[in-house]
Amino acid sequence: MRPQHPKRQATALGQTRLASLRGHGLALGCFLALGVGAVRADDLELIHSYRDAPLDGPVAVAVSSDGRHLYVASLFDDAVTTFARNSVSGSLSFVDTTFLSAANGRYGAYDLALSADNQQLYAIDIRGNALTVFTRDVDSGSLELLETHVDGVDGVDGLAAPTAVLVTLDHRQVLVLGAFDGTLSVFDREASNGRLSYRPEAGLAGIGSMSEMTLSPDGRHLYLVAGERITNGPSLQHPDGSLTFVERDPDTGTLTSRQIFNERDDGPFGLVSTAAVALAPDGRHLYAVGGLGFGQIAIFKRDPGTGRLSFTEFIEGDDDTVDGLASARDVVISDDGRHVIVVGASENPGDHLVKRFERDPATGSLSFAAADFAAGVEITSSAAQAGLTLSPDGRHLYAVDQFLDQITILSRDPASGEIESTAVHTQGADGIDALGGASDITTSPNGDRIYVASTAEQSVAVFEPDPLTAGLRFVGSHFNGVDGVSGLEAPRTMTLSPDARHLYVAGGGGGAVFARDPSAAPTGLRFVADLDAFHGWDLTASPDGRHIYLAFGDPSGYEPGPPGITTLARNPTTGLITEVETLYGFGRGFDDGMPGLQAVRSISISPDGRHLYSAAFGSSAVLTFDRDPTSGRLLVRQTLTQHDDGIPSLAQARAITVSRDGRQVYVAAAPFLDPPERIGGALTVFHRDPTTGALALAEEHVDGTSGINGLGGAVAIVEGQDGRRIFVASQSMSGFGDDALAVFERDPATGNLRFLEATLAGQDGVDGLYGAQALAVRPGAADLYLASRYESALNLFRPSCETGPSTLCFHDRFRVEVGWRSLTTAGNAQVAVTGGDSGIFWFFQPDNWEMLIKVLDGCAVNHHFWVFSAAVTDVGFTLRVTDTMTGAVKQYDNPIGVAAPAVTDTQAFAACSSAAP
Repeated sequence: MRPQHPKRQATALGQTRLASLRGHGLALGCFLALGVGAVRADDLELIHSYRDAPLDGPVAVAVSSDGRHLYVASLFDDAVTTFARNSVSGSLSFVDTTFLSAANGRYGAYDLALSADNQQLYAIDIRGNALTVFTRDVDSGSLELLETHVDGVDGVDGLAAPTAVLVTLDHRQVLVLGAFDGTLSVFDREASNGRLSYRPEAGLAGIGSMSEMTLSPDGRHLYLVAGERITNGPSLQHPDGSLTFVERDPDTGTLTSRQIFNERDDGPFGLVSTAAVALAPDGRHLYAVGGLGFGQIAIFKRDPGTGRLSFTEFIEGDDDTVDGLASARDVVISDDGRHVIVVGASENPGDHLVKRFERDPATGSLSFAAADFAAGVEITSSAAQAGLTLSPDGRHLYAVDQFLDQITILSRDPASGEIESTAVHTQGADGIDALGGASDITTSPNGDRIYVASTAEQSVAVFEPDPLTAGLRFVGSHFNGVDGVSGLEAPRTMTLSPDARHLYVAGGGGGAVFARDPSAAPTGLRFVADLDAFHGWDLTASPDGRHIYLAFGDPSGYEPGPPGITTLARNPTTGLITEVETLYGFGRGFDDGMPGLQAVRSISISPDGRHLYSAAFGSSAVLTFDRDPTSGRLLVRQTLTQHDDGIPSLAQARAITVSRDGRQVYVAAAPFLDPPERIGGALTVFHRDPTTGALALAEEHVDGTSGINGLGGAVAIVEGQDGRRIFVASQSMSGFGDDALAVFERDPATGNLRFLEATLAGQDGVDGLYGAQALAVRPGAADLYLASRYESALNLFRPSCETGPSTLCFHDRFRVEVGWRSLTTAGNAQVAVTGGDSGIFWFFQPDNWEMLIKVLDGCAVNHHFWVFSAAVTDVGFTLRVTDTMTGAVKQYDNPIGVAAPAVTDTQAFAACSSAAP
């Protein structure tokens, strides 16, 4: 049950929310509430089919783990073709082609495997009897030959007619199936360069003409299938299909055959002409697909401990409920394990060839969902080789067809084919159920994950940016007491280690540490330990990642003991922490504590790691500590308080942050006024001495004065990614306060602030801000996240882009502004004409046009947006173009008295992979 707001009940879940801030060149708008619907595999939409050479006989496809590049093996070209992948649309652009014949003198590229670090690509040549290793440029995706291993050369054996290649999950071995020899060969892989060395003693012989294999999530078990997969290749030893279970020693890599299913001897019937096999991400079930003419899916239950299989059922393609499964050729399973997708072949051009099944994670059983016919997925012969792969983000499917010489791109529609422009991710809407009492937000250093801690739900929810919709996608969550997770009783604060390896959570009932593990589906978090007595209000990590600091203590006395700050040493490998020291303030049963630490609510460390700053609610104080970078210990240098130092804006200080450049410290405070007609609020600016860390009062911005609004009950503060904005979230308390987001403009030179505007809950149709609790910005982007305690919501704000009197907007994302200056005066350029990709500004008079501006979409040419301008003036000016999607800025200056040159910047914004809002 989520808490109720003291003034009003929360609005209906799922209601469209819109919040905007306008004025002084800034406008923020809420965007796109997406939840579990975003990961549901509903309709498939055909995007495009590529038929460009060299794609003669494409048989295998692979996508790099970063999702930036796609590789296709073409049998008759004997080539690997590299495509750059647009992460938004899924579309492909040709990069180059690498021919295997140049490496081994034969032809027949047949299967591909990428190393997990994206450094190498391994390709097999079914006619050249070879395994080729390429080094990969992670930026361009291009390949360069490293080495080739040929059957019968230099002691290598088992590569006669290779049909499949696989890199083990521990990156230590590369495995190859050899159809002619009936072998599974093992090559040891050097982690530093990807080179291979053949291990004859570790492999298996006499296993038959296997054509496909898959590896269990723990890397201990392999599953091989045999069937009519090879085109113009060797005869099969098991033409009626078989499934072999092989055990792998994770230490030595040695393989041992353990179990064989063969249709002739012991069934099941569903193994006839098996073409492909896949394991569910949870490792509990295996699916084998194939079958000439009618198709089937055989389902096996797997013992995760022993790896052994037991047959459960099979689905026949001629079942009317399956709607023409045809000759199944490949299968993929979504990362969440909920959906199984099969591509098939048919001699009937009108057949539906992409089949989608809903999977029951408990039983492994499949229920037919839909069949999607898309021109270009049609395979005109039941003997054709078809390959299918899913992009790492799960948004696009890529299918190759040997006979049609094409790649088909299908977009997995995240929400039934319809995108709704909403503004907030709300608990209970779209399947999200982990935001009750949302209390804190943090983001990964590269912005690929957003984490939300929620007190009422006792959970940590995980979101990721959705490039398809420019919003957020709910990934999953961890709940206290579920799946072995503990320590999440009423979590209130989080911090991510600078190396992004561990997430630390603390709250009213303890704390927890999670490891960031890409293999820990679906959230990428793996629970490590319950941090007993990890009670606190705020967490922060030192820039070097060696120490974690915890601010704790409750002035109301609900938590036992005195308040204070604890220094903890961090093990960067395990993530575990040990106490170094604790500095106590005055509190219950502790009268000898340090002044200024009563009810510490917020802490922040300078970018150089030399100083830590605390804001104390109970003491109405800000403390400066010297920090020992080796031990992490703290020593008080300076104490500033409301009363002793005459700084009224520090009354009941609640939040503190050091600017990104380390030059200022900003403090948000929310004192109760007497009489309590409302809760007041203030934002204080201190200049920081970079050497000593000492603070000097610069400015006080008080709610209700000088036109300032939205600071009533200020609880959180964050600096914008570009250092030009300061955002403050305010929350009502005891029925009084603003529930607002206030925005200040920051002068980069002085660090001083100017109030811009505030968005308040309940005004102008704005919703989702009641109980505003925490703020975070996404690194490398313009996104601002706000968690609302009473709304149980995560709000996404982004600068809007609208053409106005002094602003041009192009492509719904690029904001253009011009400030001019002469020897005697200055001003902002005004819009005279706008339309399409172009606009014109005037400086002095509306009929005296000065400057033409263009922002052009050059993505099809060089993957950039271009900025062109021409000004007929010698007046000084600054042209500023902002990508409101990413926060990137391009600035062009012209000095006074110089005839302005033309701007033809064709490299302005490398933004083609980001979707417009």
